[in-house]
Amino acid sequence: MGPRHQLGPTDRWLAAAGAVALGSIVLRVWHKRREQKMRGRSKSVVMARLVQDLTGRGGKDAKTVGVNRHFVRNFSVLLRVIVPGVWTRECGLLVMHTCFLFLRTGLTIWVARLDGLIGKSIVDRDRRAFALRILQWLGLAVPACFTNAMLRYLQGTLALYFRRRLTTLAHEQYMANDMYYQVIHRDSRVTNPDQRMTEDIRQFCDGVAQLHSQLSKPLFDVVILSGQGLVGIISKAGLSRASQPALIGAGSLVGAGLMLRLISPNFGRLTSERAALDASLRFVHCRIITHSEEIAFYEGHQNEHKQLDATFSSLTRHISMYLTESLWYTLLQQLLTKYMWSAAGFAIIAVVVLSEEYQAMEVRNKQRTGGSSNGMGSRAGYVMMSRSLMKNLADAFSRIMSSGKNIAELAGHTQQLTELFQVFEDVRQGAYEKPNLESDPMAIANMSFGNDSILSTLSTIAPSNASFGLAQPPTLENSDDVDYIKLEDVSLATPAGKVLAKHINLEVHKGQHLLITGPNGCGKSSLFRLLCELWPARSGRIIKPPRNRLFYIPQRPYLPLGTLRDQVIYPHTEEDMHTAGRTDQELWDLLGLVSLQHILLREQKEDGAPGEGWATVQDWQEVLSGGEKQRLGFARLLYHRPAFALLDESTSGVSTDIEAQMYQHVSDQGITMLSIAHRPSLMQFHTHILRFDGRRRCTMMPLLRPPVYVSSLGVCTGFVQLFGQTPAILWCSGGRAGRSSPSPSS
Repeated sequence: MGPRHQLGPTDRWLAAAGAVALGSIVLRVWHKRREQKMRGRSKSVVMARLVQDLTGRGGKDAKTVGVNRHFVRNFSVLLRVIVPGVWTRECGLLVMHTCFLFLRTGLTIWVARLDGLIGKSIVDRDRRAFALRILQWLGLAVPACFTNAMLRYLQGTLALYFRRRLTTLAHEQYMANDMYYQVIHRDSRVTNPDQRMTEDIRQFCDGVAQLHSQLSKPLFDVVILSGQGLVGIISKAGLSRASQPALIGAGSLVGAGLMLRLISPNFGRLTSERAALDASLRFVHCRIITHSEEIAFYEGHQNEHKQLDATFSSLTRHISMYLTESLWYTLLQQLLTKYMWSAAGFAIIAVVVLSEEYQAMEVRNKQRTGGSSNGMGSRAGYVMMSRSLMKNLADAFSRIMSSGKNIAELAGHTQQLTELFQVFEDVRQGAYEKPNLESDPMAIANMSFGNDSILSTLSTIAPSNASFGLAQPPTLENSDDVDYIKLEDVSLATPAGKVLAKHINLEVHKGQHLLITGPNGCGKSSLFRLLCELWPARSGRIIKPPRNRLFYIPQRPYLPLGTLRDQVIYPHTEEDMHTAGRTDQELWDLLGLVSLQHILLREQKEDGAPGEGWATVQDWQEVLSGGEKQRLGFARLLYHRPAFALLDESTSGVSTDIEAQMYQHVSDQGITMLSIAHRPSLMQFHTHILRFDGRRRCTMMPLLRPPVYVSSLGVCTGFVQLFGQTPAILWCSGGRAGRSSPSPSS
């Protein structure tokens, strides 16, 4: 039996490294599978916990912005969002960042010792030792610079990954189930979701990453430098004077902390109010950009200028107040943490150097060296090293104290984000808050951006069924087997509770085209919002096909950012188009049906590849005229070919000849049209009419005979009026006008 092979140190290190690597791989695979299994539930758990923390455990400081128990609870929930687990990239970056912070503290101690050795060599006039220490100093510069650069890089990377996690969650909530519409139009608690999902998330993530650096590094410095500096100084002073340095350090620390705590303003509240005022200023600018043409036509620039100045003045007054309160806090903070603690450091060093024990130690060192050293160099080196350590220790305490201000500002951003997610969850569950105009018409006038007074005017917008005289809640039935739209005794109201129409009864089957007329503000467009499930029904019963079989075209069609092809197929993507087997040639034919082929020809380069114009990216909202946008909306309708088309004055900017062609093409495709229109020429494309009278009532009736629409050279145009309580159709044919009244049975 041969001799057993003994593992050397290198082999043992390699075996240990291999075991650690293998274990890490196994744990990573296990965590990945567990994360995929829990991914669907984790988001709902997070949102449920947010709502529970914000609304389930109320208290007198629940709405107070500041560093309190609610901030700690809400911050811990958001922290689990940005760092969802141990085996995540964010956690690995945190560990790496912590290691570099620890390394930076070690380099600080090394630099302090080199300071002392360099000072000692200068006082002792030792050229060789001085040259050696300077070389060590320069050699230390490389790892020190690398460490500082890595700390900045890791802090920025941490903030980026934190922001990615939080923004992804916010976008998933915001873009799901029409949340983006419900938050703006059916709830009034968050008037600036764009500000909160961009600036507030960025500032929150930057603050968290900065807070980790601002707290971890000083804490390392306090623990390690206290052991290297203060404890070492006390040990040199001897047991008889050990209490004096400790009392000086502890007294200065506790006194400064208590004083800063007493005079500290509520930075959390100030930060939250500033964010709201910034959002108000951005909102005013966005309104001017959106309605710039209308403002220019009315020459309303002076009014808008006053609004801008007033909003900006509110912001500047708040910033001025913030800076004033910060001035005295920063003044006292610098005085206490920079100069008082530095003086305390000098006092601690003086207690040691001037003590009898230290003088006796110098005498013993002089006797041991045979009198070759007078102790001046050692004393100078000790003072320089101690001074450097105490200075860094004072800076560490200063950063810990100043982090209180950053934590308070972080509390403001935390409040903004938790309120945003709370509104998302409330809206998802159907709980809305909005000023009720029926019970309080002055509620809108009392609202103000960025002011807590808005909360006092809010009331749940969903009126009870009793307010409509009903005991049963409304019902909504969506079915793929249904090829008709039916409303039974439906009441229509705005999100603010204003009743627009009561007891709506209508039934539109496939092939029956409904023309909807009535005065402004009577509920015509709101009926489409009801059918598209953007607004809830207040009462009655609705039976209709699913939402994906309805297609809505507004008066001003939405044109997304993207190519010309994207404008026609929206909301499909190019990938969806190819998956469905649709081609660019088909899109070309659709443009021909609405007389828009000249747009593609205009964008096509003379020497370009065939079909290159489809990939042209423009600001189509500005490039196309109003009529071209409406015709493009009809091309989009013909592309999708839904069962029902909801047309909301979608041809008001199109000439009558093109309008007639487009309506005829839609009818030929077998698409049932529900049209809001005021042009009598469109009556010939509809079989029924729904008339709103502006007094919360509406009547549906068939068109008895199609009116004839010809030129003004001898034939008049058909239209609808109300004679008393009896609807009548005025028509004309062959140059003679007549009147048809509906029979009682109709």
